[in-house]
Amino acid sequence: WVPSTDLVQPQRGWQAAFGYFKNFRDNDFEFSVETYYKELNNQIDYAENYVNDPTQDLEDQFVFGDGKAYGLEFFLRKRNGKLNGWLSYTLSRTERTFDDINDGNIFPAIQDRPHDLSIAMSYKINPKWQISGSFVYTSGITFTPVESIYLLEQSVSYQFGDRNSARIEPYHRFDLSARLTPKQRKENGLRSSWTFSIYNLYDRRNLLF
Repeated sequence: WVPSTDLVQPQRGWQAAFGYFKNFRDNDFEFSVETYYKELNNQIDYAENYVNDPTQDLEDQFVFGDGKAYGLEFFLRKRNGKLNGWLSYTLSRTERTFDDINDGNIFPAIQDRPHDLSIAMSYKINPKWQISGSFVYTSGITFTPVESIYLLEQSVSYQFGDRNSARIEPYHRFDLSARLTPKQRKENGLRSSWTFSIYNLYDRRNLLF
């Protein structure tokens, strides 16, 4: 994030969305589907030959272009009963176009996540115990790969591929928890519970780290 200046114009955007929302089975279930389209102007990125040099003004390393994002979102929720929870899935693209990057061709932004899935469920076993689980899956972030490394006048040089033309492995994990609610004492009016959680149950390694 950088402040706006005479050179760095404010980033702007507008978005249009259209959706359908429906409750059914006496409001026990909630469903929605929504599509959106967003235009982005005055987007900022580093030039193709950018080198982190503290002696140079950072603004001189910026290039400016436009972008767009569009997608389709689904949502389903069960609101009542011993078993409840929700499912959410988004299919989307986020793209950028810069005259000075990638020969002016469209490339995916680092925020591009074609697939994003979330599932959360909860089951009340009895008045004391409730178990919950959640699963998330999202496409990996994009990056610009190094295609070759060579020596030039005794210094190491890198040849990069197209901007953001590669993607790391998808991210996903499953979390599990159990909540114990002891019998409440009526005299003080306070409520308490114990929650036991296991984060990342199957020990998924996040490649980003």
